[in-house]
Parts: sequence; structure tokens; C-alpha cells
Amino acid sequence: MFIKCKNCNAENPLGAIFCRSCGIKLDLEGLDKDIENFRAQANKKNKFNSILRLILILVFIFILYLLYSIINPFGKGANDSLTFSNEVKQEAISKYNIIHQRSRKTVSLSSKEANYIINRYLFKKSNNIFVDTVLDKYISVTIREDVIKEYVTGKKSDKYLKWKLSITAVCEPYYIKTKSGKSLISFKLIKLKTGDLFIPSYFHKYILNKFKPYYSSRKVKKLASTIKKLTIKDGKIILSFKNPRRTRR
Repeated sequence: MFIKCKNCNAENPLGAIFCRSCGIKLDLEGLDKDIENFRAQANKKNKFNSILRLILILVFIFILYLLYSIINPFGKGANDSLTFSNEVKQEAISKYNIIHQRSRKTVSLSSKEANYIINRYLFKKSNNIFVDTVLDKYISVTIREDVIKEYVTGKKSDKYLKWKLSITAVCEPYYIKTKSGKSLISFKLIKLKTGDLFIPSYFHKYILNKFKPYYSSRKVKKLASTIKKLTIKDGKIILSFKNPRRTRR
């Protein structure tokens, strides 16, 4: 801060009594008021800088949250759904044989059993799709695809490091009548998300195309045509078949 000389308009350092330019005694009566104005402007500037820093920090945190939400491969507990114990495998194989032969009226599947059947029998061990139940009312279907592949040369072997992006569709099962009067199971989309980040409805029609190779496959259509009813109870998927075959004794 400087004291301006009223005679020559020269700026003098704070604490000076005489002007260093013209030598006239400086007017110090308005100095206190100038100091108060200077402090007020400094405080105002400090507040603005503090608010700006806070906004930048919040924006940075929000960007990190968005990146984590998108990069997070499946969400909480999702990776567990892709690991199967021997008991789950044996039970899933047994139930798949029942589904394939329709030897019972109903079959109850846990999420892990359903995922094992899907990734072993329906999509050739792709390990890129899994299902789960939501609130005993909805079914979530998650697919993942490679976004970035990085080639890494190691001492023992050469391999790719892959970064996968996941997309989850939460659906509600319902039934439609065909022209022939038959009932066919279908699914109503409730919400769509990538990782843990919900996708606006405007983009749904573009992203749903990624699910088409799965729900339009011949094996899935054949299985869907045999299902009379799909219900969810206690976290399990219960399938009821239209024309169960009688087993020979």
C-alpha cells in the first residue's frame, strides 16, 4: 500500500511523513480510511479465492467420482458373481439339464447358478455377461466389453492388459400375447447405467443395441419360448415351463 502525495501525485511507502518526490508534508488524515478500504478489498479478494478453490476441489472430486463410476467394472460384489465353486457348478449343470429336457414344471436358480449356465452354455464362456436379482422384482443384466487393450511385454510372457466398460440394464419381466395367442416372456427396461453411473433415458436407444447380440441369439430365443412364467423370490429366479416333458420311469 502507498500514500499518494496530493501535490505531485507521487506514491510514497506507508509510514512516510514527507513526499520523497516534492518534499511536501503528506496528508495523513485520510490514511486510516484508505487502510480500511484496502483491508476490505483484500478480505473480499481472499473470500473470492477461497470460494473459487472450494469450487475447483468439488469439481475435481466430482470428476473422480464419474471416472470411478464408469471404470468400476461391475459394482459392489459383482466380481464375486463370476467366480463359481464346484458345488455351484455341479448344481448349475444339473439344473441346466432339467431346463434343457424340461423334465420338471419349475426350476429355481440362484444368481451364481444362472450366471454359470449363461456363460458356459448360452454364450460360449464369454464371461462378459451376468445377471442378478433386484428387490425380488427386477432382473439386472450386465454386459462388459473391452475399451482399451494395452500390450505388455514381460520377462516370462507377452500379454494384454484390458480395461472393460460395463453396462447394466435393470428390467422387469412381463408377458405379451403373440398373433397366434401364445404368451411370450419379455422385459421392460426400468433403468440403464454404466458402472454405478445412471444413463439418461435419451441415450437408452443407442446403448441398448449392445444387448442385441445377447437377447436375439438363437439359444436365448429358444429358451424364452419354453418359459411360461418367470418370477423372483428370495433372490432366486424361478422358471416355469409351458409344456414340461414327462420323464420315463
